[in-house]
Amino acid sequence: MLAPKIFLLLAASVLTTVSAQLFLKKGVASLGQLYFSFSFSGIMSIIFRILQSGWLMAGLTLFGISFLVWILILSKLQLNMIYPVIVSLNYCLIALASWFLFREYLSFVQILGITVIIFGTFLVLFK
Repeated sequence: MLAPKIFLLLAASVLTTVSAQLFLKKGVASLGQLYFSFSFSGIMSIIFRILQSGWLMAGLTLFGISFLVWILILSKLQLNMIYPVIVSLNYCLIALASWFLFREYLSFVQILGITVIIFGTFLVLFK
């Protein structure tokens, strides 16, 4: 069983990563279609637009926090156990939140897959 501190770190990692993805999606949607060219001016144009978006900056900040939390988790747990758990939880929560917040389509097969992932996550986590 996981200690309460470790469980809180895992929850913080998932919460910050999922929130970061959702903020990035919202930010990109508010920018509209982005066109990218591999030139200095093209790259600077994209960077300038990103820096002007509060949603994108919030998403980047949350990714930074998520990185710090992840480093703490890695110092305490086995990578081969915790990485699949974190990634699967992130995937499931992002898919469900995208459906709820952005009205993105989820098929029956996708919902079934999410259900299987959730059960598999518990098997990996609780051996």
